Amino acid sequence: PIEDTMYVDRYVPGMAHNPVDGQYLVVWGTSSGVNGRRINAATGQLLGTAFQIEPSGGASSDLDVAYSVVDGSYLVAWTEGENAYARRVQPDATVGDQRWLITANTYAEWARVSAHPRVPRFLVAVVDYGIERAVGRLADAATGAAVGIQHPVTPTGQNPEGIGSAANPHTHSLAVGYYDLTTSGPKIGFAKTLCVSGDPATTTELGVTATIGVRLCAAPTADVVVDVISTDLTEGSVVPAQLTFTTSDWFTEQPVTVSPVDDGVPDGPVTYLVTLTVDNAASADDYDDAIDAVEVTNLDAVELIFYDGFESGMTSAWSSTVP
Repeated sequence: PIEDTMYVDRYVPGMAHNPVDGQYLVVWGTSSGVNGRRINAATGQLLGTAFQIEPSGGASSDLDVAYSVVDGSYLVAWTEGENAYARRVQPDATVGDQRWLITANTYAEWARVSAHPRVPRFLVAVVDYGIERAVGRLADAATGAAVGIQHPVTPTGQNPEGIGSAANPHTHSLAVGYYDLTTSGPKIGFAKTLCVSGDPATTTELGVTATIGVRLCAAPTADVVVDVISTDLTEGSVVPAQLTFTTSDWFTEQPVTVSPVDDGVPDGPVTYLVTLTVDNAASADDYDDAIDAVEVTNLDAVELIFYDGFESGMTSAWSSTVP
C-alpha cells in the first residue's frame, strides 16, 4: 500500500507523472487533510515516505494533481467547502509555503487540474453546483497563485457532473470533459486561453519563413488583443505584432509570419520562442493574463559538401557555408 494507515474519505486519489525524473506523485484525502507519496514510474517502488500537503481537515475529497513540464513542479488542487485551493509541490516532495485560493463561493466539487504544455500555467476546474456549470481559473506554475479571473467553461442549460481536465499538446487548449445530466451525454468545454497551430515551427537563414496560427479557445465577452513578440530578434521577427479577436471571429485563426534573420554567424540551429500575451487593459476581463508561446528553430545557412571522386570512394572533399 502507498500508506498503511490511509483512510480515503471519498472518491479516488489523484496521480500525475513527472517524465523528467520518471516518477509519479499520488495524492489522496484523509480526515486530516491532503497527503502525497512518490512512486518510481519504471518499477512501482515507493519513494521516501508519505507526506502532508495540506493539513486542513476540510480538504479531504475532490482533489487532483498535474505536473508542469515547463516549470518542473506539481500543482495539487482540492475543494474545501465552497472554495477550491491549490498548493505547489516540488519533485523532491517539498511542499509550497502557501496554499492559494483558486475559485471562491462556487459550491465547488470535482476539482481537476491540467498543465499547459508550453507556458507555466495550470488550469484548475471545478463544478459549481450553485449555477450548474463548471468553472475554471488559471494558476501560475512558478508559485501556485491564481491568475486572471474564474470563468465558466461549460455553457448554460447543461448540468455537468464528473468532470475531467486535459491539455492538448498540439493546439495548447485546456479542456474540461464532463457528463451532461441534462442531455445524458459526454461534452467538452474549454478554458479561456489561446489556441495555436504550427508549434513547433522551423525557419532557415536562406529565407524560409514559418506561419503560426492563433485563435481563442473559447468565446470572449468582448474584444481580446494579443501581443506577439519574438524572444530573439537576432534569429527571427514576427508580423503582425498584434492580433485582435472579437466576439464574432474569435474562432477564426489569424496568421503570424515568422521571418528568419541571417546573423552571418555559423551558430547552427538556434531555438527561441514567439510569445503570445493578452493585453489586459485592452481585452475582455475573462481573458486576463492568458499567455502562450510557440517554439521556433532557425536553421543555419545550408552547409554544402562537394565531393570529387568516383563510386569507388571519395578522393577529396570541401565544405562551404552558403550565405
